[in-house]
Amino acid sequence: MALSEVSTPSIPITSAAQQLIFRNRYSTEEAFDGLVLEISVAGGAFQDILAAGGTFEGGGYNSTLDTGFGNPLPGRQAWSGISAGSNALPGFISTVVNLPTAAVGQSVQFKWRQGSDNSVSRTGFGPGSGIDTVMIARSVCDSNAPVVTSALSRKRHGSSGFLFDLGLPLVPLGGAIGVEDRAGAIMGAHQILLNFSSPVTVNNASVVAGAGRVVNFSINGSVVTVNLVEVPDRQRLGLMLKGVKDGNGAGDVMVSLGFLVGDVNGNGVITGSDIAQTKAATAGGTTSAENLRADVNASGSVNASDVSLVKANSGRALP
Repeated sequence: MALSEVSTPSIPITSAAQQLIFRNRYSTEEAFDGLVLEISVAGGAFQDILAAGGTFEGGGYNSTLDTGFGNPLPGRQAWSGISAGSNALPGFISTVVNLPTAAVGQSVQFKWRQGSDNSVSRTGFGPGSGIDTVMIARSVCDSNAPVVTSALSRKRHGSSGFLFDLGLPLVPLGGAIGVEDRAGAIMGAHQILLNFSSPVTVNNASVVAGAGRVVNFSINGSVVTVNLVEVPDRQRLGLMLKGVKDGNGAGDVMVSLGFLVGDVNGNGVITGSDIAQTKAATAGGTTSAENLRADVNASGSVNASDVSLVKANSGRALP
């Protein structure tokens, strides 16, 4: 039998609209080994998130742990088995937690506890559990906040080339997010345009999930342009606009974006399909609106260098 755990620092909860959101990957012996989530409110004892009054909006517990074989978490609801994908390569799921009413106006801590029995251990990837991209935020935006109608990633292709905008689909966390696959002249530097249906004002912009930094943002009517730096490749990033207002509503707005250099087809993993798509685009030469994803190094043309870059990154995937 074994028990391991990891906890967050103390986090203030200021609104009933806030949720705990994280990405969750587990590869354990189903119903015998598993992961649970606990919460401590205002310094009180830790208890299971459900027992404390929380609920799962998505990605919740999928099993109940056996009471035999010495698991230190017997009979508990838990995440157990394979989160997604296959035994050889489990994938992440997104978990969204509605917090207990008692947490509002208090500081809380979260604790993930992994319990294993004294019998068989899963073979394949792992075994164990992994937590990534933990944040406290609204899942997409405040209910009365202005709505983002579209998101674009803008890059200049070539030293004196044209600006090309790559559309990034906006979906709730847990879905397939839009992926920027171009490296650009400066690695980790990206310009994101968020379009609203009417002119807005914004108090602040910041990265609230993943790594990266907002250096500045500007507003031109209904378009908010955010400049990011120090964004590592192969990650999901949560970009938050605070205090967005238009003539009808106000609130905080968050969008989730993906960054994976070489993911030409934008499906979150780099495979032979991305290589083939880049090779096919080399016949077009100069970058255009039709082949901009294949100009991975943003040089202004699609050529062998782009194919080599996609090949070098083959096998990589978003977490």
